[in-house]
Amino acid sequence: MEQAEELARPAEFDYLDLLDNHYGHFRKFAPRLLRTYVFKASKASHTLFRALEMLKEINQTGKRKIPETAPMEMVQACDERKWY
Repeated sequence: MEQAEELARPAEFDYLDLLDNHYGHFRKFAPRLLRTYVFKASKASHTLFRALEMLKEINQTGKRKIPETAPMEMVQACDERKWY
């Protein structure tokens, strides 16, 4: 129980801030996560699913550039949120 309380995040926790502060660490393990985990999506999250599949392909092929056709709807939604 104590360990769970230590790991728990408050309701107002900003996961994007965590990602921003630990991007290098996340980037190191993202290809393995994308390769290993089987993602599924509802209709509402299909855009995010397509983006994850595209990242998976980019990692597998070794490409470094995000294609112009990359789904960006979720990025725009996050960008509208003020980070200050």
